[in-house]
Amino acid sequence: MGATIYDIARHAGVSKSTVSRVLNNQTNISADSKKRVLTAIEELKYKPSKLARALTNSGFDAIMVISNRPTKTTAGNPFFSEIIHSISAIAEDQNFDLILQTSRNTDDELDKCIAKIKEKMIKGIIMLSSPADETFFKKLDPFNIPIVVTGKIDGTYKKCLLSGYR
Repeated sequence: MGATIYDIARHAGVSKSTVSRVLNNQTNISADSKKRVLTAIEELKYKPSKLARALTNSGFDAIMVISNRPTKTTAGNPFFSEIIHSISAIAEDQNFDLILQTSRNTDDELDKCIAKIKEKMIKGIIMLSSPADETFFKKLDPFNIPIVVTGKIDGTYKKCLLSGYR
């Protein structure tokens, strides 16, 4: 197990709350304390815990990729395998985790999305094909979460974008 903020605080000779303020980029900290904390972080090779971060208000840093029930467009199509691989590589570069969501029907898919949004598990959604029913977007719109769709959308939604694929 790696170093914790308690280890950093002991090593730097500061309180745990001082370490927290440095990690959260707050300004109410002396330059000397900040330097000691940053040095301790480097020396102890501290990596923040994603689980601990998720327990705070910020939630997980994850993107959900939805591959709804196999359609003629997605089933066995190597293009979508490449899309998932590319999304995964970019997400990793940006320190996001990827959740691949599958479901048998739109209602099940919607329920799973809303649950993950409420649990602060995801920061955005990428849909590999358009849902059969656009009420999906209407129900997700109030959550104000970005959605990218590789497909067609007929309505206008706050945070819904189309990819270049058609």
